[in-house]
Amino acid sequence: MTTISVLSLSYNDEQCIDMYLDGALTVADEIIILDGGSTDLTVPIIKQFQEKYPEKIKLIHGLNVCPEAYEKQIKDQYGRVLQNGHFGQMRQYLYSQATGDWVFWLDTDEAVSDNARETIFNVLKQNPEFDCFDVEYIHFVHDFSHIDNSEPVHIGINRLHKRIPDVRFDFYNHALPQAQWKCKGQLYKHVMIYHLGYAKNLFDIWERYKRNLLYSEMHTGMQMCFWRDWHYFDYAKKKVNPQQIGIPQAIIKRFEFGNYEQRL
Repeated sequence: MTTISVLSLSYNDEQCIDMYLDGALTVADEIIILDGGSTDLTVPIIKQFQEKYPEKIKLIHGLNVCPEAYEKQIKDQYGRVLQNGHFGQMRQYLYSQATGDWVFWLDTDEAVSDNARETIFNVLKQNPEFDCFDVEYIHFVHDFSHIDNSEPVHIGINRLHKRIPDVRFDFYNHALPQAQWKCKGQLYKHVMIYHLGYAKNLFDIWERYKRNLLYSEMHTGMQMCFWRDWHYFDYAKKKVNPQQIGIPQAIIKRFEFGNYEQRL
């Protein structure tokens, strides 16, 4: 029987770790979380879930097993810290612990569509030659009635792939899985990832603006204009009906909202 490992990094995610786990449990045969020394309730919440699912959830204290990954600080030409730690090394260690036939990478502020597991297995059965998939995802902006439409499609690159020996994680930041994939596919409109990073309202808008726009070396000028206009200075001109984009039960349970207009 084909199995799926959900792998994630955590650090001070008490606001959303329960949502993430509720969603991941609907997909995974095993969930492995590498925690970077959280000082809030992240670890106690994970341990509560472990008590209910001891065979399924594994928590690893990253500072104990790969301390060098957390010690590295990448700085720009002005001496400003761009990333506290090397995500690539963290993910490489996580990957070494997986036992599933397939690996699904999720962040701890993300949830998956309710039918993700069934859909994944259907797609795998229909496409046995594929060994890697990109997954479409949705950014919520400020609340559940606004999504980020600044790009035609948001793509989680290499989010689902076979567990093969030669996968590398060379980049320190996004640290995408890199390998010589035999045949790559897309799960667009089949499996969705819902990202709450922009909806939690826990980040200072100006700090996000500086980090993602002023300091960005990853986006073109046009893309940065979109980021500025959509993420920071205004809502999308057209609201969406959240019921039409199928918000998963893990998110609904976490926030217990009936009014999609409410702010978090």
